[in-house]
Amino acid sequence: DPSIQTTELEILRPVMTADLLVLDDLGAEKTSEWVEETMNLIVNTRYSEKRTTIFTSNYEDNPDNTDPDSLLFRIGFRMRLRLHEMCDFLELDGADYRELPPNGGVDELLTLAKMRSRASRKPCTT
Repeated sequence: DPSIQTTELEILRPVMTADLLVLDDLGAEKTSEWVEETMNLIVNTRYSEKRTTIFTSNYEDNPDNTDPDSLLFRIGFRMRLRLHEMCDFLELDGADYRELPPNGGVDELLTLAKMRSRASRKPCTT
């Protein structure tokens, strides 16, 4: 419906024209044709206009499109390619505050981070 499309564009205009946009948890959204089209419109517009955009995701950026826990599987080849054209990828590793016990604080968070770091190390062989 053309009248609804006009309304959608009016709603999305601030998202597409903001000096800085943060799109948090990319790939976590429930996919549909509308979601994919809308995300492509936002990202392509911001890319074309060289607007600063920060994306975050809990999905690993690996080229395996069969792994449901990969970014490629979640957002598709076209979107992943666009992100690689417009972004510097940074991998941040640390403790998840959601895993803290009730009333946990900084010390417990640091302990979780150390445990996670040790668990992710691969043994060295010569």
